[in-house]
Amino acid sequence: FLYAGPRGSWTPMHHDVLSSFSWSVNLCGKKRWILFPPEDTPALTDNDGTLVSDVRPLLLAGSSGGSGASRALAGAVSSRALVVDQEAGLALFVPSGWHHQVENLETTISVNHNWFNGFNLNRIVDFMLLENTNMRNMLLDLRDDFIGEDNHDDDDSDQASGNSVEQPQKCACLCA
Repeated sequence: FLYAGPRGSWTPMHHDVLSSFSWSVNLCGKKRWILFPPEDTPALTDNDGTLVSDVRPLLLAGSSGGSGASRALAGAVSSRALVVDQEAGLALFVPSGWHHQVENLETTISVNHNWFNGFNLNRIVDFMLLENTNMRNMLLDLRDDFIGEDNHDDDDSDQASGNSVEQPQKCACLCA
């Protein structure tokens, strides 16, 4: 991938696609990376389990105080964050599953690459299985919007129209 962004642009907190490994090299400019290992994920989520989009305010709050639960979260985030300023010409390795947020401190162009191998294959498979389950649940939630809750019974047949609604097929994983 080739990324280009002006000073002040940033990416929200995320982990790389499929929890892959990645590296990034700045061709020009400067970036600030804020990284967290996978075991810190609970500290990066709200009460609904949604990943915090921007941890920068938490880092500032953790160093300046605050109150109550927000201070506890900010303290946990700020004490565990790995903050790296990446200059032009330098490469940065991001381990599999590490959450990170990146801000361009200057106008920056970088080259990035993602991959997986035998060391993180189990993490990739687990992530894909979880995403499959999440997608199946979302589709099942939508099913009633399109078919109507009263228009199907337990065997998934639409008795009124004679149409049959098939359940999604189960996915078999061949990886051991």
